[in-house]
Amino acid sequence: MEYRPPVARRMAGAALLTDDVMAVTAMAAKGNELYAQDSARLSWRRYCGMSRNLAEAGEFRAALQAAIKSLHLGESTGDVVASAFATREIAFTYVNYSQLLNH
Repeated sequence: MEYRPPVARRMAGAALLTDDVMAVTAMAAKGNELYAQDSARLSWRRYCGMSRNLAEAGEFRAALQAAIKSLHLGESTGDVVASAFATREIAFTYVNYSQLLNH
């Protein structure tokens, strides 16, 4: 393991955090597009529930889209709870998909 002085570690951590923020921002923007296309707009909770059910059924693309819509709703309203739950559902979808690939 390479030694990094504390400042270098903090700088590397800040770069990773910036990457994470940019990824969330991009997903929320995509969620805005998807949400705008919905004829029946749901609450963030409904999108999260839908995402979980779809992921458990192996419908990973639809699950991810539902979670991203929920993320959009959380980010656009400043609802940190909605954003946290949406992020959890995104992670749940990716984990289930990766488990499928590894079997």
